Amino acid sequence: MLALWFATALAASWPIAEDVSTEPWSTQEGGLEVQDLKVGSGDEVVPGSDVQVHYVGRLANGDVFDSSVERGETFGFRVGAGQVIAGWDQGLAGMQVGGVRRLVIPPALGYGTRSAGSIPPGSTLYFEVELFELRAPRTPPEAPWTADVFRRGPQGIELSDLVVGLGAKPKGGERVCVDVAVWADGALVDHTYAKPHCWWFRYDHSLVMEGLTLGMKGMREGGRRQVRVPAELAVSQRASEAGIPAGVDLVLDIELVEAPR
Repeated sequence: MLALWFATALAASWPIAEDVSTEPWSTQEGGLEVQDLKVGSGDEVVPGSDVQVHYVGRLANGDVFDSSVERGETFGFRVGAGQVIAGWDQGLAGMQVGGVRRLVIPPALGYGTRSAGSIPPGSTLYFEVELFELRAPRTPPEAPWTADVFRRGPQGIELSDLVVGLGAKPKGGERVCVDVAVWADGALVDHTYAKPHCWWFRYDHSLVMEGLTLGMKGMREGGRRQVRVPAELAVSQRASEAGIPAGVDLVLDIELVEAPR
């Protein structure tokens, strides 16, 4: 169905034949023009969303300069992260999964006065984009997890398992991927959620906060744990670089996302 839709659009030689759709156009900031050929019914794109799309890009004379359909694989990027031209970051906002959208991107929101492959300098760009997948932005928690019952751990740390994982249990020296939120006196002072994915590190590595690796002992993949870390175990190179205050106790909310199998 997808290949047929794009083949039909290509045969129509849009943008020369603009009567393929009667849906209204809207003009956005910077002169970007947007037309929804099909409104999706899935999640909506917001800045920070990771998306997978198919697209066809044309010049004003209808010549195709790029097509993910011809390559046979979707294209993925993070909206608003500057990984694509500004017209895409702006023009995909508000799309829903399953939707198909046209973009007319002026040079200032495209490649400007530069050439790019077969695209001449100063070109207006014409795209049809279909949104297949969307992953919502990764956002840190707004407050520490609620943990009521703690048990004593090694060297004075305290542990509370909110979710007991069912996956693999990491061993020393193995690479693990975690999401962590670090709290000091109830304030969020560091977290991993700004990354495109969870944080990979080598378990028990000397550069990792000792309170983190001690607090993770016995965790399994899929587990979520809160750890109270005394100040003497809250020192590491990462903590220093992240500006985590020294000499204070910390609370770590830890999710073990991936572990070796």
